[in-house]
Amino acid sequence: MLDFLHWIRDTEFDLIFSKTELDLSDKSLLEIGAGSGYQLEMLRHKVAEALGVDISESNYAEVRSASVILYDGHHLPFDEQRFDIIFSSNTLEHIPHLEEIHQEFKRVLKPGGICIHVVPTHHWKLRQIFGFYLLLPSTLWRRFFPKNKHSEVSAQPQSQTPPTAEGVKSPKSATKKLRNLLLPEHHGERGNVFSEYFFFRPQWWKNHFEQNQWEILKNEGLGLFYSPYGFLGAKLSLQLRKSLSKSLGSSCQLFIIRPK
Repeated sequence: MLDFLHWIRDTEFDLIFSKTELDLSDKSLLEIGAGSGYQLEMLRHKVAEALGVDISESNYAEVRSASVILYDGHHLPFDEQRFDIIFSSNTLEHIPHLEEIHQEFKRVLKPGGICIHVVPTHHWKLRQIFGFYLLLPSTLWRRFFPKNKHSEVSAQPQSQTPPTAEGVKSPKSATKKLRNLLLPEHHGERGNVFSEYFFFRPQWWKNHFEQNQWEILKNEGLGLFYSPYGFLGAKLSLQLRKSLSKSLGSSCQLFIIRPK
């Protein structure tokens, strides 16, 4: 699954920079939500300087590159007017305090600087919901009819409720476990499992950027079809995925913005 995710990110990466139509070779760039540092290494081949930040509790903490700088998620550890470009890929939807972080983006951007943001669309969210329930019968089968104890543990959905200090699960853990078994994951920070569909619409992001005093230079689907469950994986060619996006919608949207 990780190999497929990297393939998707590599493909998105190529599409992003083919659509920017800008010469970035002499620019300094900051990646927000750099994760493992995988894309950061590719960005360093596109620009003169690329730095990346992420929070310490990121899901990629165990595989994080030493080149990724840790920060508190609120204050970027850089001087004013430090970067030409701020870049993020599938990150903004995970930031609960977007209005605050927009001000930090503007603080560290040089005059004339831009932000390049890629965000998941409502098409992606719809595929997540549809895919979850399509796979639910097999998930339930593995849960209630495990082949062995190991498969029983691995088949259980991951509860987001941490154990108590004594190692005893909190009273809500059973409820949360049932919720995780029967409902798709709440992917971002706004809305709920189902209302995220509306928060992921490009029109919501357009309104959000404009309300926070950003001028939108580009608002365009990347033209790539995929789902969070990696259906068919590499069996669907890039060309077919591009074709499917024309009728079924792009999974991600590209925004290029600059301060007003």
